[in-house]
Amino acid sequence: MNGPIDKDGYTWWGVHWLDRGVWGWSVERYLTSTSGGGSGGSKPSVTFDQAASGNYAAANRTASDINWIIIHTIQGSYEGGISVFNDPDSGVSAHYVVGNSSGQITQMVYDDDISYAAGNYDYNSAGLNFENEGYASESHPDQLYQNLASIVSWACEEYGIPKSHPTGVAPADPADGSGIIGHEQVPDPDNPSVGGGASHHTDPGSGWEWDYFMSLL
Repeated sequence: MNGPIDKDGYTWWGVHWLDRGVWGWSVERYLTSTSGGGSGGSKPSVTFDQAASGNYAAANRTASDINWIIIHTIQGSYEGGISVFNDPDSGVSAHYVVGNSSGQITQMVYDDDISYAAGNYDYNSAGLNFENEGYASESHPDQLYQNLASIVSWACEEYGIPKSHPTGVAPADPADGSGIIGHEQVPDPDNPSVGGGASHHTDPGSGWEWDYFMSLL
């Protein structure tokens, strides 16, 4: 269901035993490929660089727990975003960091764990967070859109998330909706009529071309 991920000198694949509801990771050489598999098809190649342990919550989420894709802008470089999530003092993370160059997709939190990026724990618990290289007020190169679209399209199919972009602030209860939103649409947990999470972030920002990105999915 997930992978491949290279770690500790091995290639790993996430496996879901549907009949038992059990998730786990296995080294490739102990697996046999079949014609079955997850609904999302092949996952794009990613580099795995796990965020510092205090920057995310270990969990055991399944597809039924994940119903939002949340798009962010780093306000800096691809490498800078990875560095922040590796800093144990930052207290933040994202599942994926996406860069401007071909193939720049780094996974920093396993999909079944909870990353800290949305400023709303309920949305972090119900979502996958994607951080894009760049700045909210600036445009992005086509390669970044292509990189992000490849991993988001896979995630939508894998977890049954609609490839749609609702407008306005998302519902106060994440269970009341599903889709692809920006950080600016995540409700403030203390005032759900206001977007941007607790800190009222405005990313991905005015430089983000939603219509173009959605056309790539």
